[in-house]
Parts: sequence; C-alpha cells; structure tokens
Amino acid sequence: MLGPSLYLSEDELRRARRRVAEPAWKPAVEALRQAAEAHLAEPADLPPADTSWYDADPDRDYGRTYAHFHDYAAPFMRLSREADTLIRAARVFEHAPYADAALLRMDHLVDRFGFHVRHHDRGLVFARIVDGFAEAYQAFRPGLPAARDARWREQLTAAGEGICESREHWRTVLARMPYNNHLAHHQAGLLKLGLVLGREDWIGTALNGRGSFAYLLPGCITDDGLCYESSTLYHFGTLGALMEAAELTRHHPRLGRDLYRETFGNGRCLKQMFDAPLGLLLPNGELPALGDCYATRSPLWHRASCYEIALAVYGDPRYAWLLRQGGARRSAAALLYGVDDLGDAAAPPARSRVWIEHGYALLTSRDGDDYWGHDADGPTVAVLAGDVSGVHHHRDSLSLQVFADGRLWTEDVESRAVTTNGFS
Repeated sequence: MLGPSLYLSEDELRRARRRVAEPAWKPAVEALRQAAEAHLAEPADLPPADTSWYDADPDRDYGRTYAHFHDYAAPFMRLSREADTLIRAARVFEHAPYADAALLRMDHLVDRFGFHVRHHDRGLVFARIVDGFAEAYQAFRPGLPAARDARWREQLTAAGEGICESREHWRTVLARMPYNNHLAHHQAGLLKLGLVLGREDWIGTALNGRGSFAYLLPGCITDDGLCYESSTLYHFGTLGALMEAAELTRHHPRLGRDLYRETFGNGRCLKQMFDAPLGLLLPNGELPALGDCYATRSPLWHRASCYEIALAVYGDPRYAWLLRQGGARRSAAALLYGVDDLGDAAAPPARSRVWIEHGYALLTSRDGDDYWGHDADGPTVAVLAGDVSGVHHHRDSLSLQVFADGRLWTEDVESRAVTTNGFS
C-alpha cells in the first residue's frame, strides 16, 4: 500500500478514481494510462552515474562543465519524471506493477546518483530530481526496511544540502540575478524536502526570508505580472516552480499559508502570473516567442496543466475559455485537480497596450471579441519588443513580429537560441 501523497488529497484521489469510469474523462484517463504503460513496455533505462569528470577537477570553471553536468544529471531527472508518472498511475488505477516500476527507478537513483557535484545549475537540477524523489519517498516509506529508509533519507538530505549550497552560490557569486527562476526552484525543492524529512528549518527557508516565496514573487514579476526575465518561455519556468510551492501549502494546511491568495510586496500575488500572458496572446492563441524560447511556439492552451489548477483555485472564466480552446481535457492535472465542468467561459479582453517595464507593445487593428479566432479576415497584430528587462532577454534595439490573415508572418529570429550559455 502506498503512503500519502505530497500533492494529492484523499478526496482528490477518490474523485480521480471515480472519473476513470466516466466517459467524459476518457481522454485524460487514457493519456495517464498510456504514459504509464509506455514505461512498462520496455526495460527501464537505468543510467550510469560516473562523476569522474567532476571528481578529477572539481574547481574547474562551471562554464567548461556545462555539458558534462547536464549529460550526467539529465537521465536522472528523466527517471524522476517517469517515477512520478508511474506513482500517479499506481494511485489512480490501483495497479501494483506501476508502483514496482517507479520503485525500481528510484532505488537506482538512491544507490547511484551523487549529489556532491557542483555547478551553477546544481540547485535547479536537484530540485527537479526532488519532484519525483520526494513523492516516491512519501509513497514507499511505509514499506522500506530500516536500512533502505536510512539510505533514502541520506540521499534526500544530500539533495537538500546541495540546494542550500546552490542558493548561497546564487546569493553571492550570481548576486546580479536575485530573482532568477533557479531560486524559485530552490524554494520549491526545499519545501518538499522539509515536508518529507520533517526539516522545519527548510520549510521556513522556503516560505520566509531571502530567496523564499515571499521574497521572490514581488521581485520576479514586473508590469502586470510577466516574469522579469523577459522570456515568454521562462515566465512559465518560474511560475511552475512557484505553483509547486503553492500546491504544497494548499495540500498541507498545517503550514498555515495560502500562497495562491496571499498578497506580497508591491501588491504582487501569484494570480497575476497566470493572468499576464493572456494580454499578450495572438489571435490564434499563440504566445509570441519573446526572449530565449529555443524555437518554442505554441498556443497558450498547451499549458493546460497550469490553467487546470488555476481554474480549480480561482474559478476565473478566462481560464475556462483557454481550456476550451484546447479541446479534449487530456492532462493529468485535469484528471486529478480539474473542475467537473468548465462552466461559464469568457475570452480575455484584447486591446492594444504597452508593457513599460519590459519594453513590449502589442498593437492590433481590432479589439474585444472580434480579435479572436479569425483566419483570412482577421486582425493585423504587431508585437514589438525592446527587451529592456531581464536575464533571458535579447539585446535588440527593437524586434518586430507581425500576425495577419490568420498566421504569423515575421518572428523574432533571436528567440531561436544559437549559443550555449554557461548556465540557464
């Protein structure tokens, strides 16, 4: 029997199990089942954990070991993601082979991965590994023999200590970026680890003080809620990490916090980060690729997991509209957390506007409801970006994207990364 989840209440789990038999939820049910089955179909790819590249010269400049570090860590991040999917499926479908496959992956990580390796990206990567690792410990802890339990806790503690060291590295060596997305991942990782290990000091670090949620949110967003890093992709990297912390407080009332609804310095609140991208959308629902986006362009409703939870928390009809545009609700977030019915939906109001702190502007020939969903007879829209803010911005004096007749005619070529940075 699996132990309680970090993120999923008993009521939510019972509802998800009920939805398995309901035709309306078949797309989400089958998507989760297929994802889990895919991990059973082939033998688990259990990577080696060779740290000789680091141990031979741990003081090398981190820019020179960027590829080494990510080649080492990425397979273990994959194992963590796979285990997280399998544990979710094991809970919903009550199918023991999914849990067994997750345990196999996490036991390999526990026995092999070295959290001593240092890099600029260390805390970010460790926090992502902790996503599945901490949830797996919650799930399997009741059945772990004492010696294995001690080894799991040792590795979880090493992950937390690595994140703490990385936070200090960013505070001192990389102090020019005090609200970077890495720090959002650090606080989410420490909060998870604090909860599973009973480390009240890590919980306090994540929720209060420098580098905490309360510190980061007012500093990491500008204008009406866009991430200060001036990248429409990294906006969701930061938001995703802050959401993880908010979900933990939502599912652990003993913490006495509601990060979804609290208001912080400068009147900032988390909902502003969900709302802000709605004002930047092109008429086809695509979020313009501004800043470092690595050739990623897609409609905002491809972020359905994010907005399923946001709709469940806030009930904003604009989020329901967004989810409806995406068609069938297929995400695990919909199955586990989504509202039963999307209900009333309202398209975001569209208009020309300027984002002064970012140096963005959107100019449209039509506004209101007439902005959305046209093809040949649609509005002409120009998105201009001077990128005066942030970390993942570009140095153009002016970039221009033009949308007309239902398609994007020009894009920001610099949104396609052409060089590898020493850190992200």
